[in-house]
Amino acid sequence: MGYNRAFLIAPAVSSLMPRKKKAEANEKKHEEYGDILFISQGQDIGEEVLTYFRYRTNRSQNSNGHSRIGWIMSANGLVFHPILENSSTTAEGLYDMIRLEGRYTISEDGEVQQCGPLTISCADPSHVVYGGHVIGRLIAAEAIQQVVVGIRCI
Repeated sequence: MGYNRAFLIAPAVSSLMPRKKKAEANEKKHEEYGDILFISQGQDIGEEVLTYFRYRTNRSQNSNGHSRIGWIMSANGLVFHPILENSSTTAEGLYDMIRLEGRYTISEDGEVQQCGPLTISCADPSHVVYGGHVIGRLIAAEAIQQVVVGIRCI
């Protein structure tokens, strides 16, 4: 009601054109991949992601010595009490992951390293939200789903 259709369509069309050109240019410079990881109860989430990137690097036939980066896009599920840096959490129990973030580098020779600590936001059973850098292991209390992505620079 009262909207000018030409005004609404024009910005959308003009914004698509530069994206297409940019996508064509980037297409030649890197290769992207993504997967959903399923992590079983009792496993260390950070270690499983490192294992995934190591496997993905060894499996790749066309690495040609190019470096890669990878990161955790999202994760959901329950974790056992995470120990957080500078946190006042002392209760044991299960915590619901709201957000999980981690970054990784894969060197030209295939060595995988975590860049800094995992960062988590989680809620305890009384719905109090905590967050920060994870110190030590982050253990899955149930099956966890994680979306991880990587980019191979060409």
